[in-house]
Amino acid sequence: MQRDGIQHHGKKYQVECFEQMSLSAINIRHHKNHSHFEDIPGIDMVRHFPYDYMHLACLGVMRKMLFLFMTGPLLVRLQSSAITQLCEKLESIGVYISLDFARKPKGV
Repeated sequence: MQRDGIQHHGKKYQVECFEQMSLSAINIRHHKNHSHFEDIPGIDMVRHFPYDYMHLACLGVMRKMLFLFMTGPLLVRLQSSAITQLCEKLESIGVYISLDFARKPKGV
């Protein structure tokens, strides 16, 4: 079965090459800690985990929309006072966010 390559930071890798890169932890910006999943025999970190809708779609779309609202055409661009107000509101709700969440809200 032929598999397509993987696009990563503007470079195209074959799947086997990408897996080897992941296993050897070449990219030190990406591989910060050791995962216990790596110790389980038969687990392939690239192929055995499902794609995540939140990370693939929601966060990327929201990032692009915020970027558009801050730097896009004047027709859709927010005023700087609205951006400041948005940042302040995001940061003010941080005290109400449970410790179960990995990150507190921060300004845009």
